Amino acid sequence: MWFFQLYSHIGDSIVWICVGLLFFAFYYSRPRKALKFALFLVMVSIIVMAFRYVLPRERPFMAFPLQVGAYAYEGLPSYPSGHISPSAGGFYLIANHSRKLNVLFGAMIVLLGVSRVATGTHYPTDIIGAALFSYPIAAIIDDAKLFDRFKDR
Repeated sequence: MWFFQLYSHIGDSIVWICVGLLFFAFYYSRPRKALKFALFLVMVSIIVMAFRYVLPRERPFMAFPLQVGAYAYEGLPSYPSGHISPSAGGFYLIANHSRKLNVLFGAMIVLLGVSRVATGTHYPTDIIGAALFSYPIAAIIDDAKLFDRFKDR
């Protein structure tokens, strides 16, 4: 269980904020990719909080305390997964249309989803729901013409 607890930190907000800051540092002269990544993180955070407010769902370890252990306690509602949402789309944006990276990151997302269910913090539908809106948002932001003025040099 310690592996799943440790691996779950890949989806932490602070990790994705640091990745976004690294994008700004690395792409300071051509900020298009960093701006897309930052917009994606803001959009996903707003959507996750809106879903949690509108559709509050008790976490598995709270709903079934005798059957599910609380290996990673979180007090916010369960649906959608706040770890899968930035990870799924964030990895999509980082892969930058590379098939090999998309396959690798896809496997990492599946393992992250398994870790969230194994630690008792999410139902499988929380994981699937988060991925189902995260990937399209990342694809829309990636193809948006909003950042055309920031041409890559």
